[in-house]
Amino acid sequence: MDEPQSYTRTPGEDVIAPAMQAIMGASDTRPSDGLASPQVFVSWAHANEDWDATESGEWQRQVIEFTTQLRQLGIDADVDLYHLNDDDVDWTRFGPSSVEKCDYVIVVVSRGWSERWTGTNSPTLGAGAAAEADVMHGEFSANQQAWQRKIKLVVLQGAEGADIPPGLQRVSRFNVDPSDPDSFEDLIRTLTGQPVHLKPEMGQIPVLPAKTVDYLRSSRTRARKDNSQQRLLELRLENLQRRLEAAVRTSKDVGPLRQEQAAVQGMLDALSQWSADG
Repeated sequence: MDEPQSYTRTPGEDVIAPAMQAIMGASDTRPSDGLASPQVFVSWAHANEDWDATESGEWQRQVIEFTTQLRQLGIDADVDLYHLNDDDVDWTRFGPSSVEKCDYVIVVVSRGWSERWTGTNSPTLGAGAAAEADVMHGEFSANQQAWQRKIKLVVLQGAEGADIPPGLQRVSRFNVDPSDPDSFEDLIRTLTGQPVHLKPEMGQIPVLPAKTVDYLRSSRTRARKDNSQQRLLELRLENLQRRLEAAVRTSKDVGPLRQEQAAVQGMLDALSQWSADG
């Protein structure tokens, strides 16, 4: 909430959008046994600094329609626009006090609100939303877990994820279009503790039989493999010996053959040692 401004309906406008009636008609509107209505405060910036009057008016229309539809869905939502004509409202305390007392704060994301959160807004604009943001900062310092549960972000049309300020990226966010009934479901479920999927009870851990290994068979298989490798090396060594003898008779260079013979003999010795150790 920023400094209060007047809100004027367009001719024939119904604050409760037709989409809201579709929601109510499609759902069970009887009292929900055991479901308490959470108290929600909607914090928002009335405008971005570069908006004209038309853009600001459209933004206010979305915020009042969104908040009113929450109330129609059983959420005790409040916003400054409901109190513009109250004769006893203290605007210096209204927003901060509402943040402190409510069960949830819904921040309507915009670049203007982000600037209030980070303190980068013009010092002569947005004092109300800046004061609300200050209270949220303080609640974060006091109890991070409670703060995480309490603060929720809503992205309406005209806003985007890039408008979410640093420090609030960790907070649950909901993309809501007041003209789309389905877009409210996730938010309502979160505010009222009605998950889509219930975690089932755990079953019993199955008792699984042990699997025995035929170590003797494995040992025999390995021995056969070792014997095959050893025989191949022995044959290679015999072939090298014949080539070496022929090279000596013909006075050829036997250096490379002797090196290869030594390498094969080394592999054969290593294989024999490994088999003996196994």
